[in-house]
Amino acid sequence: MPRAAATHCSLPTASHVPTRPRLAADCQSQRLGKLDRPRRHGTHGPVLHSRTCPSLLPTTSVLATSIGWFPSFYITSHLGVQMKTVATAAAVALLVALASSPTDAQRLPGESLPRSYKVTFAPNLNEGEQPFRFYGSTFIEVEVVRDTPTLTMHADVDIVTVSVMLTNGTLIGASHEPLQDGSNFLVITLQEQVFAGDRLTVVLEFVGDVRERYNGFYRSSYEQDGETRWLGVTQFERRGARKAMPCYDEPAIKATWEFTFRPQQGYNVLFNTPLISATDDEDGRRTLTFEQTPVMSAFLLAWVVSDFVGVQSPLESNTTVWTSRDTAAQAEYASVIGPRTVRSMEQLVRVPYNHGNLTKMDHVAVPDTFVAAMENWGLITYNQQFLLALDNYTSEATKERVLTSIQHEVAHQWFGDLVSPNWWSVLWLSEGLATFFESFASALLEPTWRIDEAFVVSTLLRQAIAYDEDPSAAPITSEDAGINIYYKGGSIVRMMQHFIGTDAFYDGLHNYLLQNQFSNATDDILFAAMDAVASSSDLPSDATVSSVMLPWARQAGFPLITVTRNYSDGSAVVTQNRWLVPADPSDETTWTVPVTYTSKSEAAFSTSTRLWLTDTTSRLDNVADAAADDWVIFNLNVVGFYRVQYDTDNWALLVQQLLSDHEVIPPVNRALLLDDARALVEADLLPLDTLLNLTSYLAQEMDYIPWLEAETVLSELSSIIDSGEFDTLVQEVVASVTSTLGYVAQPGDSHVTRVLRGIVSSLACSANQPACTEAAYSHFQRYMANPDDPANWVDPDMKSVVYCEGVRQGGDEAYNFLQEQYQNTNVISEMNEISSAFSCQSNSTSIRHLLQMTAAGTQDGIHQKHLPILLEAALRRHRGESVAAAIEFLFDNPKVLLSRYIDKKTIRKLLTDIISTTCDQHLLDKASLLATSMGNQRLASATSSRHTTLAHCHTLRHAASRWLRHWIQQRQHNSI
Repeated sequence: MPRAAATHCSLPTASHVPTRPRLAADCQSQRLGKLDRPRRHGTHGPVLHSRTCPSLLPTTSVLATSIGWFPSFYITSHLGVQMKTVATAAAVALLVALASSPTDAQRLPGESLPRSYKVTFAPNLNEGEQPFRFYGSTFIEVEVVRDTPTLTMHADVDIVTVSVMLTNGTLIGASHEPLQDGSNFLVITLQEQVFAGDRLTVVLEFVGDVRERYNGFYRSSYEQDGETRWLGVTQFERRGARKAMPCYDEPAIKATWEFTFRPQQGYNVLFNTPLISATDDEDGRRTLTFEQTPVMSAFLLAWVVSDFVGVQSPLESNTTVWTSRDTAAQAEYASVIGPRTVRSMEQLVRVPYNHGNLTKMDHVAVPDTFVAAMENWGLITYNQQFLLALDNYTSEATKERVLTSIQHEVAHQWFGDLVSPNWWSVLWLSEGLATFFESFASALLEPTWRIDEAFVVSTLLRQAIAYDEDPSAAPITSEDAGINIYYKGGSIVRMMQHFIGTDAFYDGLHNYLLQNQFSNATDDILFAAMDAVASSSDLPSDATVSSVMLPWARQAGFPLITVTRNYSDGSAVVTQNRWLVPADPSDETTWTVPVTYTSKSEAAFSTSTRLWLTDTTSRLDNVADAAADDWVIFNLNVVGFYRVQYDTDNWALLVQQLLSDHEVIPPVNRALLLDDARALVEADLLPLDTLLNLTSYLAQEMDYIPWLEAETVLSELSSIIDSGEFDTLVQEVVASVTSTLGYVAQPGDSHVTRVLRGIVSSLACSANQPACTEAAYSHFQRYMANPDDPANWVDPDMKSVVYCEGVRQGGDEAYNFLQEQYQNTNVISEMNEISSAFSCQSNSTSIRHLLQMTAAGTQDGIHQKHLPILLEAALRRHRGESVAAAIEFLFDNPKVLLSRYIDKKTIRKLLTDIISTTCDQHLLDKASLLATSMGNQRLASATSSRHTTLAHCHTLRHAASRWLRHWIQQRQHNSI
């Protein structure tokens, strides 16, 4: 049930406390150079067309004079009370003991809870005597939960003063001490005990640094008009709020918040809620006061201090996209799609977005951060590349990424903000559901883009399964789960949707939100909401949604479903074992698995569960009326979170079907067959010939989804097959689709056609298909000869291919040309395309040099914020000089993994993928040295394991060579 909003903290004797004027002054705002006046919408307070209003409260005190200024209410000096200190050793020792419990090591002891905060915050950016410092004060109305002589909260800032008083105005002597155990606990020891039910006002003054790292209140920058412009941005998940102010920094602890900011002139402030008032002050600052927030967790608070301009949505006046002046044109797409993502969520969950004063939505493009985005309630921050796009420059694939990124963060306004995780161990409730909606709510907005089908490849197979097959993977209900809380979380939510039915699923989510709004939840609370709406007929006997789903969340891994048919009587034995490579017979983990299947005769690809596999083995007397010469296929539309292995004959029947008429099997199941076969070959559970026979059907494939999967399959085959033979294979399988699509966009091309052209052209050019390399390089030469002529501009969906081929064939001239284009553009997607293309250089020394210059921040490189794009592009190429160059660079520059720009988890995942698939002894030796230098046991173990399987790798290479020669001969014979 929703919590009642906490009452405002107020002092009993106002005459003793100076009040700050809140003048109803108009705020001068800027929207791309246009000045607008504040406008009030309904009864929700002022919302600006484009908010660029900065300021803060005037102050007077001895401390303010000594520091230069200090925003504070200074209760102690005005009441004239001399605060006494008391011994704290016993109380601190007690709290340390409480905090040392293995299960509660990071949890507050819980003797008090906040009900409301009133915060004044004054940031200094690069101007003044103390740049990159902030000063603040906070009034916290606290409720005492149990009798205690201490109050404990979090603070990773410097506390200047602490005052505590009862509601009747009685001051309580207090001292404070931060614990030095890494907990960031601030222990306030009281001179007298307080009792359960007491209400206290705690007033703290604090100072801190605007941090360089992307956590807490941190600094970012960009270049404009030849100058470095600074901004301050918050990133509070998971434990960052305490780095900006003292607070109760746990997701389950919620309160209301009122903020006043005093920025320097020239800066505006954005906050979760709308602006109430803005005034210019005599001290050269401004005072900005904002509406009270709903009851919310500290980690969802946000503010941005910048000189950004706002691009207001043409569809919804309360939606604004904020970015630098030079990139404002790139915000138009987000300003249009933003309100539509909110409406899609409201349509699906039937719970409105607006809550109290939370009546607006701001999207902010942060220029200098590796954090993809953060779902702060009403104020979402993004890395620029996930928010900005520009027609005629940005590819359809990038626009789709912008749409799904916005949809993901907007989904969080319900799942994560309105209902928050009870603790970080169930963060997947937020991230998994947001990942689900980023695809399936986006599919409502752009149904022809097939985002719902692409989820199967991009999220379930390429990410969730890939992460969860690691033997060291943690359950997603776990603080150690890592990034798979997104992918596996979204995948098992989708599985649940299909076995209980879509209508029941959305009814359950609706109830879950209403029953837990402004509060918190755990995984069993979500599943209990589904129990209330699910039909028992959709579940196993004596089972509930909770009993089915909890093991999927609380156990690592997933099952391999093995189907062994009896072709004489039409039966089959279905078994489950945890998928592990190598297999571990001692692992007896099982799940309750919703199994779907059909046959050639039936060909009904319904996602309704036909078998609940509740034990390790089950027998089917009849498999969808399959005749002896029929294939059977399991995991229809890939709604289950498992791999499937068939007997040899059934694999042969499936291959035959794909080669004769592949469209009988839906695109997502064609993709699954490719991915399961690839994984089974890697695990030595399927002959390589079967995978290659499956792959050969791609020569007839024209659909987007299987080609999306083919990128992964062909990439890994490139590690097995000799390069010349691999090029022959790829050229053969892409010949038909590239001939049909061509290498130039056509008027009326659909979104999917444009994305598909980019995928298959990239494969073709990488495999040195003459038609592709000639077309791409010819276009690059025309562009390089006259880049100002729009007729020479490169189609956005072909830029990655054309730029890469230009770098590969064009040598220094092409490289220098693209460097010039990079330096002269402010289009975010264009800079990213060029940064990635630089990894296509054929000389490993050149790639390594560029990586080193970029990491060092020299003029010979590109901007340091693009180092991850360059490095990851080199690692993803899987063959050629780029991978070796990237690994050597990491070995020679180990500190680069400490860079503020680098996502270490992504780099480790890419290295793991390379190690687990390479057949190159030299490359593996380099990776082994790198793993040792990094001190990463998981990578070191992976390299050791791969060394032992290299002999098998070479066996596969010989088998692939034999198969390919035979296949080419057959194709040549058939063409006669």
